[in-house]
Amino acid sequence: LEGETMVENLTLNASARYTDVSSYGDDTTWKVGINWQIIDSVRLRAHQGTYFSTPALYELYLADQTSFASQRSDPCRDWGQALDNGTISQTIADNCAADQSAVGGPAEGLAPDYTGGTITPTVFTGGGAGLLEAETSKSKTIGLIWQPEFADLSASIDYFEITVHDEVDQLGADTILYECYASNFGFAFGNTEPLCQLFDRTSANFGVDNVRDSYLNIAEQTNRGFDYAVRYDTEAGSLGALSVELQATRQLEDTRAYFAETAEDLNGLVGDPEWVGEFNISLLRDPWSFYYAGNYIGSSDSTEDMGQTFVTYFGVDYDAVLSTDSVFYHNFSVSYDWEEMGLKLLAGVANFTDEEPPQVTAQGTGGVLNVVGNSAFYSQYDWYGRRYFVNATFSFD
Repeated sequence: LEGETMVENLTLNASARYTDVSSYGDDTTWKVGINWQIIDSVRLRAHQGTYFSTPALYELYLADQTSFASQRSDPCRDWGQALDNGTISQTIADNCAADQSAVGGPAEGLAPDYTGGTITPTVFTGGGAGLLEAETSKSKTIGLIWQPEFADLSASIDYFEITVHDEVDQLGADTILYECYASNFGFAFGNTEPLCQLFDRTSANFGVDNVRDSYLNIAEQTNRGFDYAVRYDTEAGSLGALSVELQATRQLEDTRAYFAETAEDLNGLVGDPEWVGEFNISLLRDPWSFYYAGNYIGSSDSTEDMGQTFVTYFGVDYDAVLSTDSVFYHNFSVSYDWEEMGLKLLAGVANFTDEEPPQVTAQGTGGVLNVVGNSAFYSQYDWYGRRYFVNATFSFD
């Protein structure tokens, strides 16, 4: 449809697919998209669709296997002293104190001086044929684009929402044990954490006995938010061609539920900031090119996830640093192109201001923060500091 009032052009795309996998079963997926040029400068775009992926043969039919874990994987070993030393969180301590899962174990839970089991835990793994569900997802986006006639400018805003059901995964024995006791659904909090049902404690000394680590389905994961983008191109006279680009994402939700009824929203926690963005400027003045890239990581706070604002270290309470300030990284480069020789030389500096990863409290924050030393250990932070680079490219034409 085109040429109507408020409808310069309207395009609708729709598709469907039927999938039949002999090792699992069948399903139908679909996708619908719309591209609506409302007026010359304003366009609306939207799509909604589904996805279907069956478990791999390996995940279905892996023969039963056994391996062994260490009793050191047990977060409850000497948990009283560990809490005093600040090496475990209060949540872990509370769950250990309330753990009555061992057959014939203490009715009041594991003792603060519990020393751990004396036998090596056996880890059972295997395929999930007959139990695993197919991974499915549903996504939708809707966005508005503005491209005025008076400038080479484009600005857009898009809302996105993606929900994944039943992702196939294998957690690992250490993760099962740790996440059970670090969970806000654990033994001390209603005992509804399914991870705590994936291992047993022996009646002899209450140590971890068997861990069931077969492939399973992650119940649900949801991510939604807004993407923003602005790009401006212009001829800057004798300086050359200038391009300025801004991209940013505001995350509204990042929910993960290993099992039904155990959903946790990770949005805004350390390592999962609500805001991230990039700001780029390039100037092309043949044969020179100049480039600036700025990377923004927003502030984050895990205080609520920790459940307290202090940690205990050797019996003394200390204020904990459980949040991070925003970080901005600056990167510069310049290149020169000897086109007739097929040679291009690039030189620059990354993390110009030598920003370090945010510093947080390491003691007693296990299960809440990932750290190396006292530095927040997450992929969005730069771990190399200021560094210089040179690159030469030669084309054989």
